[in-house]
This record gives sequence, structure tokens and C-alpha cells, in this order.
Amino acid sequence: MIQDFYNSTVAVTQESQSKNSMGGVSRSYSTRITSLLCRVTSMDIRRRSAYAESNEFGKMTLRQGLVLYCDASSTNKAIEASDRVTLGTRTFQVKGIDNPGLLDRHLRIEMLEIV
Repeated sequence: MIQDFYNSTVAVTQESQSKNSMGGVSRSYSTRITSLLCRVTSMDIRRRSAYAESNEFGKMTLRQGLVLYCDASSTNKAIEASDRVTLGTRTFQVKGIDNPGLLDRHLRIEMLEIV
């Protein structure tokens, strides 16, 4: 493994839901991984377009998309699409997790910025 490939550190939080006193759903986030060594790159515009959203007026919105690469350890494999990743002061929603070739060498995690 090339140690210099991973040049960033992020935190990963997992979502948990509970019912509040009014019967609604409350969401909270707890720490899953405090310091994940990884590499972060920008997502290709064509791939980011697949996650485009439209509002009630039909206006399309593209959010900042990043791809995170990390080791395929058992801890990292527990990351789910409902998790959030914090990189500095920015927070991202995990959108897709891929284990290329199912070789368990690394994970490719697609994420979009939460605005």
C-alpha cells in the first residue's frame, strides 16, 4: 500500500432516528469514525449531474461533489449511505459506496455537500 496516497483526515458520523414526545421523528448524529485517513478528489461533472436536484420551480441544482478513497478495513466498510462526512468546516452526505472489483483493497465513497 502506498502510504502517501492518503493525504486527508475526515470524521464520519452516523444517523440515528428516534420518536419525540409529539410522535415525530428526531434525527441525531453520533461519531462513527473520528479520524479516517483518506484521499479526497472532486467528482466528475457527469457523475455529479446524476445527483442533480430540482426545486418546485423546476430549477436544477448541482451541489459540490467529492469522492473519498480509503482502505477497505472492516471499520470503513461499516460506512453507510445515511452517514455524513466532515472535512474541515464542510459537511457532506454519503451518496454511494463502492468496493472496486470486490477486491477489498480500497473503498470509493461518493458524497455531496450539505448546504
